[in-house]
Amino acid sequence: MHAEYVSYVEEPITPYRKEIFHRLIRQISGGSVCDLGCHAVGHYWAFGYAERVNHISYYDISEEALELQQRTIDLLTPDEIRTRYGDTVEYLSRHHISSGNPDRIAIAIHENCDGVNRFDFLRDAPTSVFDWVIAVESLEIVKTTDELKQSFKTARALLRPHQGILLAVVVPYQSHDENVECLCNAGLEGLLNPDLEDTRKALSDAGFSDVSIETVKTSMENYPDAYFITTRHS
Repeated sequence: MHAEYVSYVEEPITPYRKEIFHRLIRQISGGSVCDLGCHAVGHYWAFGYAERVNHISYYDISEEALELQQRTIDLLTPDEIRTRYGDTVEYLSRHHISSGNPDRIAIAIHENCDGVNRFDFLRDAPTSVFDWVIAVESLEIVKTTDELKQSFKTARALLRPHQGILLAVVVPYQSHDENVECLCNAGLEGLLNPDLEDTRKALSDAGFSDVSIETVKTSMENYPDAYFITTRHS
């Protein structure tokens, strides 16, 4: 199911993914990045920032997803990028988010990758800190408000004190349908389904202040709104 679930990144870039690159990914510049809850698509978001940073670490709880992510990175050649992700990299080039050059992107991802690591943001204590933590549709995969608070506390603990920046996307579902139930059973969706108020409170309780949250339309039937979060370690 994991390979099927992540195949969307090989499809033509959608307005929603464009918004993620524009509003969040293009902010990343310099230092180190942790993709927290990368699943098997961390390389995709790295197309937009890999050339501007020095280190990238991919964290996820799923061994299956991590194996797929590692295999994808290992086989990520310029030709693979042109063939499978050409629409995205062309878009990134046209909008000056990255060079869009498959050769340069492939080199940057390979040279800057510090590892694909198993990490449980509800239970594991960070052993490194980063200048940037990105979490695209991952921190909300929890069952309770306490777990949501813990997911943001872990994200904060991964940030370099007083300067690290969290860039996150939280996407609640409108109804708990059969597809959501299937995703929950696979660990790809959460039962809590936090709304905007839940998200703001969890960020505050986790110690974040000066939080910016934008609500963005997604055009996804059961996921109409996404919360785009930018906040600094404080």
